[in-house]
Amino acid sequence: MIDELRTFEPFRFLDRGALATVARHANRLRLPEQRTVRRRGQRLARELFLVEGVVAVHGGTGVARVSAGSTEGRSLDVCAPDGAEISTVTAVEMIAVDLSSIRHLLDGGDEVSSPEVASVDDWMDALLQGPVLRWFPPTVWARLLRTGTLKRLSAGERILARGSISDGVFVVAQGFVRFAGNHLSRGEFFAEESALMQCPADDDAVMETDGAVVCFARADIFELLAEYDAPRTDSPQRLDLDESESQAGETLLASLDPQAPVALRGGDPARRLVVAAKLMRRGITVV
Repeated sequence: MIDELRTFEPFRFLDRGALATVARHANRLRLPEQRTVRRRGQRLARELFLVEGVVAVHGGTGVARVSAGSTEGRSLDVCAPDGAEISTVTAVEMIAVDLSSIRHLLDGGDEVSSPEVASVDDWMDALLQGPVLRWFPPTVWARLLRTGTLKRLSAGERILARGSISDGVFVVAQGFVRFAGNHLSRGEFFAEESALMQCPADDDAVMETDGAVVCFARADIFELLAEYDAPRTDSPQRLDLDESESQAGETLLASLDPQAPVALRGGDPARRLVVAAKLMRRGITVV
């Protein structure tokens, strides 16, 4: 990847050591045709550099096609300014770079800031060994994990107040948390319904011991969902949220076979993620 990074405009004057650092904050993405890369007005969390294929830029004056050869090493954000929508015309390959983590390097410094959560590795292993990993490829999870904000707390300290709306989804990094009658340990997540549906929390979330939690912002989670590519063929079990009641009730969820994957379709993104979380907590694979 280092040789490819050298061809991109922001990195052309970096030495090989610096390029190796950039590579640690980069992921290779492969997307099929007719896939939305950026919706109109959306902010991209990373800089995307087109390596192969063609994308369409839907601007105010029409639609322009941009190929890998025509970008001249610029990112798609530069090639499609003013928040224009970007979609794939053909299958494409891109390299996504988290510039926020290497900004100091690009500004001429010799150090790169590391996210604080990198010092707490075990909770990542616990989270990714659970059912949530099945929904997204590891490269997407690697990017999301870098966006988390670590907060250290003392025993008895309240993380989220009952009746308040959470700013993000929490994962237990160290210690134990009490929430909604459950005792949560390292790698378990909570408050997703409050954060994603923007509804009041139905209980206090309290640290039972000294420890830490990691908060993932609502916007970052929706960025993750935008990269989910649903299988083209449905599973034997299908749950269509457009056809079910406004909230997928416990009776409906209990009727599903936990041994077979569930094709979760319909509904707005927030509700789909909340229902997916309920299913994954039961050990059901969601596709």
